[in-house]
Amino acid sequence: MLEHIISCKQYSCYISLKSESWKPRLTNTLFLAVTSRTWLLEKALVGPWSAAGDFQTDANRTHYRTMKSHLDPDMLPNEEHSRFDTLLDNMCDALQ
Repeated sequence: MLEHIISCKQYSCYISLKSESWKPRLTNTLFLAVTSRTWLLEKALVGPWSAAGDFQTDANRTHYRTMKSHLDPDMLPNEEHSRFDTLLDNMCDALQ
């Protein structure tokens, strides 16, 4: 999902992976990808013939904020913070 958002939807123009500010931007894109995945799963559970729901809903905004608060690198314990940084570094390498 993250690769789709960055490459196919061309959000990479907003995330310069070679600049100093890449980590917060990639982190926010990760939260967007997780929210999108949840939204797509919920749509799939309703059924393929149902009306497509909007992505910009209060429920998705709440889910995004919840994910952001749970995975906020500054709020994670040291060991988890280190794992999250490693995950971001690996994602950055894979996306370049």
